[in-house]
Amino acid sequence: MTRMYCSGSLNKADLACLREALQDERAIVIPTDTVYGVAATPYSTKAVNNLLCLKGRGRHMPPPVLVPSIEQAQAVCAQVDNRARALMTRLWPGALTLILKANTDTHFDLGDKTDTIAIRMPDHPVALEILRNTGPLAVTSANLTGQPPATTCQQAIAYFGEGVAHYVDSGDTPGPVPSTIVDISGAEVSILRKGAIGSATIEEILAMN
Repeated sequence: MTRMYCSGSLNKADLACLREALQDERAIVIPTDTVYGVAATPYSTKAVNNLLCLKGRGRHMPPPVLVPSIEQAQAVCAQVDNRARALMTRLWPGALTLILKANTDTHFDLGDKTDTIAIRMPDHPVALEILRNTGPLAVTSANLTGQPPATTCQQAIAYFGEGVAHYVDSGDTPGPVPSTIVDISGAEVSILRKGAIGSATIEEILAMN
């Protein structure tokens, strides 16, 4: 287990270590614009199962996927319609998680639910730098199920210890308010979790599309 301190950009050696750990199907901890997240490659059943095990969660609760761009979101979703595109354009990067139909050609294994995917582009420079170097990652809040999400790297270490390969310490995160979750996978739009972005903002954008 290593702790990487980063106030700006990660160096090439650290980025290479993160990529290697992910390729080895191990978990890493990264900062986001809400709380710290524990991350793994979404392409590996073993890696995702390990991620869920660290949380104390089953495969019935698939982790969200973080991406560094709208273009990558479009690549892993079956369809990004005008409503989703408007929300992404106005509110990404940011604390908005969208649930969309999944593109099964990506061969992700996020859990038992395979028809939809929860996806977000975080507004954090270190998280985006990592995602640009690794590609999409399965990421869930860094905590044991039922415990408060970690807003410091030290809290994440206390939760997971040697169970995580690398911890990226970028100082305190804004938390603890989570991202707003909007299900836009069907004809009706549903706000599943109220979070950092208010319902009125979501509704205003959707009303114009």
